[in-house]
Amino acid sequence: MNRFCRGLAPLLCLLLCSNVVAQSASWLRDAFPLNNRTHDFGTVARSAKTEYRFPIKNTSDKTIELGSIRTSCGCTTPTIETKKIAPGETGTILAKFNTGTFTGQKQATVTVTIVKPIYTEVQLTVRGYIRSDVVVAPGAAAFGEVVLGESKKLSLDVNYAGRRNWVIQEVSSDSPFISASVEEAGRRNGRIQYKLNVELKDNAPLGFFNGQLVLRTNDRRLSEVPVAISGDVRSAIQLSPVRLELGKIQPKSSISQRIVVKGKKPFRILGIRSDEIEVDFVPIEQSRKAHLVNLNLLVGELTAGNHSGKIWIKTDLQEDDLALDVDFALEKVEIPTAKP
Repeated sequence: MNRFCRGLAPLLCLLLCSNVVAQSASWLRDAFPLNNRTHDFGTVARSAKTEYRFPIKNTSDKTIELGSIRTSCGCTTPTIETKKIAPGETGTILAKFNTGTFTGQKQATVTVTIVKPIYTEVQLTVRGYIRSDVVVAPGAAAFGEVVLGESKKLSLDVNYAGRRNWVIQEVSSDSPFISASVEEAGRRNGRIQYKLNVELKDNAPLGFFNGQLVLRTNDRRLSEVPVAISGDVRSAIQLSPVRLELGKIQPKSSISQRIVVKGKKPFRILGIRSDEIEVDFVPIEQSRKAHLVNLNLLVGELTAGNHSGKIWIKTDLQEDDLALDVDFALEKVEIPTAKP
């Protein structure tokens, strides 16, 4: 008998347990949807960077806490990236396919232990075919951090050992701002080498991106070889903080704030303005990679209540102004009535 049911009538115990099971099944299905408990990497090259993140969405009103994780096969290394997931938030579990040490068809069952809101387990499945005849080095086209508006090029080696007439016929990208091409670098004693040239174009948007290239070959059995691509496009200038929380303030009051503006190369701050509040600062004439700016903010005659706006910072390093968010609550001033 369940320890929670001791001293209770059997029927009442059954009803309580059934209700708990139904509630747990509901949030568990939302957190780990049945159609997203399996990931197939398809066919990948040896040593290729091959990873997948299983999302965990918490739609309940209680925090989900993950305990441990284990795998049935050394071909996959799982990692809990988010130990506690608050209501309304999404966490992830990373599954890394170990293509450098395994070949052939591989499958692993990843078991996730959940300790809260109730103790239970969920099983995820990862599978794929790791080609032993194709090796990509490095294992992915990882661009790292790239400044917005700039392009970047990478070169990868693709090595094949097998059929002498093996050819990469084309390479395609799933991203409009990634272009790629291949050129044969050598063909000798059954070993074939290609150079895979990948370019991140200057029209790539801000933010992190990932995707894949597909090498199409004349091998009818396994005609496609995927290659992962990733990068993080950042503004040429970074703000810290990116938002000013001023709290409750009085009308026509002055507030001092300090911000740091950093760039990849020396720059000047040409002006700072806002439509919501009046901004004063001491201009710095010299070009620097980092500016420590003291702002004096004066709030004018606005209606009482919550206000959100932006402070715009113009520099000579990029065409668009930087946007600094600002929030504050303007208190209502009570005007005393004259005594009779």
